[in-house]
Amino acid sequence: VVLLALLVGPATLKRAGRAFLPWQDAAAATPYAVFVVPGNVTVPKGGDVEIAARLRGFQTERVELLVREGTAPEWTRLPMVAGDSSGLWSFRIFDVTERIEYVVEANGVRSGRFVVSVAELPAVKSLALELRYPAYTGMAPERHDPGGDIAVPRGTGVHFMVTPTIATPAGRVITESGDTVALAPGSEGLLAGDLKTAKQGWYRIELQGPGGNFIEASLRYRIDVLDDVAPRVVMTKPGRDAQATAVEEVFVEARATDDYGIRRLDLVYRVNGGEEKTIPLYQPSGRRLDEVLAGHTFFLEELSLVPGDVITYFARVTDNGPGGGRTAASDIYFLRIRPFSKDYRQAEQGGMPGQQGDTPEGLSARQREIIAGTFKVQRDRAGSSEQQLREDLALLAVAQGRLRERVGGLLEQMRQRNAVGVDSTFAIIQRELEASVPEMQAAENQLGQRKADEALPPEERALQHLQRAEEAFREVQVSFGNQNGGGGDSSAEAEDLADLFELETDKLQNQYETLERGEQQQRQRELDETLERLKQLAARQQQEQERLQRAAGQSGSSSGGGQSSGRQRQLAEEAQELARQLERLTRDRENPELAEAARRLQEAANAMRRSATGQGNSEAESRAATDRLREAARTLEQSRREGMARSIREAAERAEGLADREREIAQDVDRALRGGRPDLETQQRLAERKDSLASDVGRLEQDLSSLGRETRGSRPEAGRQLEESARGLREERVQDKIRYSKGLLRGNAPPEYARNLEDNIAANLDSAAARIRR
Repeated sequence: VVLLALLVGPATLKRAGRAFLPWQDAAAATPYAVFVVPGNVTVPKGGDVEIAARLRGFQTERVELLVREGTAPEWTRLPMVAGDSSGLWSFRIFDVTERIEYVVEANGVRSGRFVVSVAELPAVKSLALELRYPAYTGMAPERHDPGGDIAVPRGTGVHFMVTPTIATPAGRVITESGDTVALAPGSEGLLAGDLKTAKQGWYRIELQGPGGNFIEASLRYRIDVLDDVAPRVVMTKPGRDAQATAVEEVFVEARATDDYGIRRLDLVYRVNGGEEKTIPLYQPSGRRLDEVLAGHTFFLEELSLVPGDVITYFARVTDNGPGGGRTAASDIYFLRIRPFSKDYRQAEQGGMPGQQGDTPEGLSARQREIIAGTFKVQRDRAGSSEQQLREDLALLAVAQGRLRERVGGLLEQMRQRNAVGVDSTFAIIQRELEASVPEMQAAENQLGQRKADEALPPEERALQHLQRAEEAFREVQVSFGNQNGGGGDSSAEAEDLADLFELETDKLQNQYETLERGEQQQRQRELDETLERLKQLAARQQQEQERLQRAAGQSGSSSGGGQSSGRQRQLAEEAQELARQLERLTRDRENPELAEAARRLQEAANAMRRSATGQGNSEAESRAATDRLREAARTLEQSRREGMARSIREAAERAEGLADREREIAQDVDRALRGGRPDLETQQRLAERKDSLASDVGRLEQDLSSLGRETRGSRPEAGRQLEESARGLREERVQDKIRYSKGLLRGNAPPEYARNLEDNIAANLDSAAARIRR
């Protein structure tokens, strides 16, 4: 029975049973215990000792160290501090001159009683440090007396000046990485030596004892290496893709920031996938600047451009970091050359009026996205894993191949319908599309070979041809709109070809827009989570700052100065992790607010590490960290609000665009029905356009519901109206009406009945757009 109880009984009984085993330590079998390091220890007179404790079987918010010095009858209670997330608690006792007994207690559970003995051995009486910063920082040397933990840029030289408690002939500095620095004797018994910081870790000082052996003479002090933060650069003007005529002057502007100053800022551009050219925007001639705003004016008349041509450009910055500095680049932007006006020629063939509209930019828009994706992969490849790089380039190659196939399919249909014989402008469209295909194939091959940099020129040349084709297509559309009537088969065929071109590009655009909206919603959720974590981090840092203020002036020989260093380092790690997460979101999509928040978080993390050293003004560094966290939270909150407002505006524009598409389709349906029963090809073409419209209405409804739920937390009224807009589309059964209207094309429905149904659908979409705008 006893054996059975010990084997399958409750955990408490099992632990108690193990205590009776002859080889089992009864103390180790106790379910609740406090383990202490270093236990019984001997330290040099005047030295320091750090006591650490770990709890087993329970957690608590308060752990106390009970100490009794010499022959004192009373125990003194001192609060220990949580060092990190592993559950280690610690306390430093400085300047030990007599025997000390100590016990650690937590929630009524006590450790054993231990003794710190004192011996006449050399110890560090005082430690002073001189920090000699690398030249790239531009910082003057600093002296810290007393010294201890250090948080410095990589490559900083540290000059140690050690005063021992008793005379000793030699000493040395030992680091966690195994480096040893000899301390040579100087005047008045001072020991000095130099160390160049290269790795994170700790260091301690050892002094030579009477027997010639080296003994630990100090605590272990932390070495925090602050890496040079990469510079940041964004295009502030125009800050988006733009269009201009071939004779305009276009001004572009870039803003660059860095922690230790900017060495160089350049504008890099390429015309129609040609040779890459670099224009210097800033090269310092005097004092270094941490922030630079500079620009350049493109005189387009000097470049001999025609409508459809493209200039791609980005900004590149280099900082004053080690090894020639670190380089960063902005996103890539596109400057498209547009015609001087929209007053095109009359159509060469007479015929019925066709529909008017803007250029369907589905093909070129997809090509621009491929170029931007290739540029980002090439720009960020140093920070990407080999697997991630391979996957990204493979995805881009597939996207380029699909676009090439789409263009090839469109070309085949144009050949089957003899587009060149219908209207001479279609000959231009066909020629430009044919020229884009081999460029896409070349880009696809380079991407398949993982040569992102070499894929960019053919990608940009393909974009040039696609944009020229679209400019020609716009001419066809406008020429239809300028006609006064007529009834020729050639003009009707030209209009059919225009519808075909627009339908193909609309299909492609809808496919990519759906994927992009899903990614945008995912980014918004990640941004919301990051903002919440940042607010919590700022609140904890504020509490730490207040704790430092309360503790100011209370440190003494046994008060454990610098107790908050562990908490500060833990907060610094969390701040740096949030900064990395924001940087990743920024890489996915250029966002100056996110980049600025990430920079503020990195500055906060560095300030926390400097505060954790206990050197200089720790309170000031803690305040600086708190301020940076608050600034980052404000910047992130602003970005979140602007992103939400942008999503709402885009939803309204989508609803308005759907209403416009419905009216255009309604005109074509009305014209087809008034001429009698439409032929099968016309029915099929109109049915495909209606299917596409119905699918887009369904996606809009789902996105409005999702956006309403996400918005309710911060803007309840806006969230409610967005959900009402989605509910209105469902209750009005807009999708069902669109699909039902397809059946009217196959029968002999009166044009007036079809027209009323189409007007009702457009009114429903207009109503949804109006609610979203409100």
